[in-house]
Amino acid sequence: MKNPALLILLAAAAACPAQTAPVKVSSKPAEIGRLGLAYADSGDTDGYRLSVDARLVRDLHLSGGFAALSTPLDDVRAYSLGLAHRLDFGPGRASVGVAIGALDGDIVDGDQHQLRLAYALRPTPELEVEFSLTHYLNDITVNAPVVVDTDDLTAPALTLRYTLPGGLGIELSFSTENTLLGVDTGDGTWSIGAGLSF
Repeated sequence: MKNPALLILLAAAAACPAQTAPVKVSSKPAEIGRLGLAYADSGDTDGYRLSVDARLVRDLHLSGGFAALSTPLDDVRAYSLGLAHRLDFGPGRASVGVAIGALDGDIVDGDQHQLRLAYALRPTPELEVEFSLTHYLNDITVNAPVVVDTDDLTAPALTLRYTLPGGLGIELSFSTENTLLGVDTGDGTWSIGAGLSF
């Protein structure tokens, strides 16, 4: 066969299957979770909150939180450990979760469990807007000569998160209730913090 153009054409045709064969993509580790630190203020109560969220399997997430709070009555520590099911769809995410927790102080002390529903929208890959509703189940004792409403409390909240491509981000949140203590003090709560997704 003396036609070089035909030889080149046949060689290219023979090479096509090798070039178009499926390429096995190397497995990339899934995102483990998020670590956050925020400053929050609710009337006479303020403090810092540390939170961690980790994916266990598929859509099941484990979360934990610790807060060091200052109140007119006492310095209080708040703990929580929770489990949530999340469902991602299109530009949004819905989740339902439960958590066990406690408030620990010299004057304020007791168990505080939570039920939480949340719906988040992602207008852009970096920005997330979350609407949530948290119901606090309280069994709290206040050993002080003041009246504090420790009944169960339902707190709606709006949270904005902006995450940079490297995983660093900022978070702003506002609730109409005191979500630091999870009791009715007549004050709303706002917070600002930083987070790291990894």
